[in-house]
Amino acid sequence: MNKFSLNLPSSIDFGWGSTNNMPSHIKKFGKNALFFTGEKSLDESGIAANITDFLKEEGISFDAVQTEGEPSVAGIDSLVARLRNEFDLTKYDVIAAIGGGSVIDTAKAVSAMIYESGSIEDYANGTKSLSGKSMPLMAIPSTAGTGSEATYSAIIINRSDGMARKHALKHTCLMPKIAIVDPSLLITLPVEKMISCSLECMWQILEAYTSKEANIFTDSVLIEALGVLVNNIGDAYAQAVPSDVLESLSYAALLSGIGAANSSVEVTDSIAHAIGAQYGIAHSAICSSLLYAHTLINMRKAQMLEPNSTKTAKYAMAGAVFSNMEYDQSKHDVLLRAVSQQLLNIRESFMIPTLSDLGIGKDDFYKIATLTGNAVGSAYLAETDILEILELSY
Repeated sequence: MNKFSLNLPSSIDFGWGSTNNMPSHIKKFGKNALFFTGEKSLDESGIAANITDFLKEEGISFDAVQTEGEPSVAGIDSLVARLRNEFDLTKYDVIAAIGGGSVIDTAKAVSAMIYESGSIEDYANGTKSLSGKSMPLMAIPSTAGTGSEATYSAIIINRSDGMARKHALKHTCLMPKIAIVDPSLLITLPVEKMISCSLECMWQILEAYTSKEANIFTDSVLIEALGVLVNNIGDAYAQAVPSDVLESLSYAALLSGIGAANSSVEVTDSIAHAIGAQYGIAHSAICSSLLYAHTLINMRKAQMLEPNSTKTAKYAMAGAVFSNMEYDQSKHDVLLRAVSQQLLNIRESFMIPTLSDLGIGKDDFYKIATLTGNAVGSAYLAETDILEILELSY
């Protein structure tokens, strides 16, 4: 059994309507909160108004900041400067982020950068290290994707050198103190977004589960997350998703975040970040498009180079989950085919957009492969492998 250490939110409040507990969680730190939001659907649905009403009733004082798009070096630097100039940051006891992964990542970065000097670029690219100081953060996801509410990293786009790149800002001080996971917030999520987030979650589960950084804890968490997701994703493709399915998708996303935070997805996840940084496409849409080919090539390479490895066995165990079969070491070939076949079925039945549909041209493939290789710093996926993934996803 390998050694491991865990990084988790201090408190996780999961369940339908758990946002109603927000005032009591805020009061653990004080009565003054700085809110980060970004989902227009929350305003349109009336959810945001309901939240602000009961915060006022509970005597919580708060100010709100609306974020736009994925966090970038320029955006974070500008936002931190604005907060310092226009807000009295000393009066806030906690930051509360309610929205998708980009909103939560923005709040993570700001929670630390208000105590640092200079640009976040230096911290994102590793030139400087975060001091570890941060304002307590409460994360309330309104999507069910990579479980950012349970991780200590924030993805930051850097366009300062004329070449867009995505960096992972990582420090345990970025871990939310409290994660409130309320599946009811998914009600207003469009079906297409629901599916792409779920497939992004599946991508992360498979990456973290088969990583060399995985351990006995993450193995159990991630294989459970995969089973929950596989058993419920089909019911997510509906105009009115049942409440128990929304609960299951939220639960799977939370588990995937916990698993990823305590394993690793850095190596092969970089291909999606390379595309997203250059073309401004949502990470969930890219992951959905790449999921089948990306998993197929990784499984094939593991089977060829490491046929008796734990990595190959784990892909086979995932195949048992996908196919509802018993795991049997002698049936690795069958179980590995089950993974690729089920992912192909998902791609076709959900009509997942291809890279071509997303506006990525074949002429850009070598550029993407080069950027991926530079970001990875690993020989596991060769340039030819990356190009094949792109071709199969086109």
